[in-house]
Amino acid sequence: MIRLHHVGLDRAGGSRSALLDDISLEIGAGAFRWLLGPSGAGKTSLLRVIGMGERPTRGQVSLFGADTQAARRRSGRGLTPKLRRRIGVVYQDFRLLPELTLFDNVALPLRLARRRESELVTQARDMLAWLGLGDRLDALPRQLSGGEQQRAAIARAVVGRPALLLADEPTGNLDDAQAARVLQLFVELHRAGSTVVVATHNTALVQAFAAPAIRLAAGRLVGHG
Repeated sequence: MIRLHHVGLDRAGGSRSALLDDISLEIGAGAFRWLLGPSGAGKTSLLRVIGMGERPTRGQVSLFGADTQAARRRSGRGLTPKLRRRIGVVYQDFRLLPELTLFDNVALPLRLARRRESELVTQARDMLAWLGLGDRLDALPRQLSGGEQQRAAIARAVVGRPALLLADEPTGNLDDAQAARVLQLFVELHRAGSTVVVATHNTALVQAFAAPAIRLAAGRLVGHG
């Protein structure tokens, strides 16, 4: 599912310290991995490289058996969009579209995948209801609290049952009960066959579900397993 071979990512401006330095790892299809490390360790950078949001400075990244650099070169054939449509991402800054309602933000990936309107309405409504947002369908992002925006971002990332889910600190604005519910959602997605990688500082969350961990420090891989 995911293969990184000697991947490096330099900081902008030519700083000597790299965001990622010589990362090599493999994650099989259907795996669940915690991504751990202190602030500044490179967790967000690694997720961005895996999710094709950032081009590595060095090395090779393969997703679903395809070289992502080659996919970008052949993007005229539509390979890059096809790869990205198989990935769900939960960003730390949510990235909800401000002009769309909560419902339309969550339904957007399904519309891009050309799902039938009747099907996507049911899926989006059910997902929002499950995350406790069933009464906020018509709200705009600016009308939501931080926790509500975070749950909306999670709903958008998982509503299409992506083959790969990348979640960057997905419970930072949630209370313990909400965080447990989100973890349950991720575990169910994993058990249905999706590959899931979750970056977190929440030790209680990690202890609640035993899974191998990828550990970073100062941009380097210091543990995997």
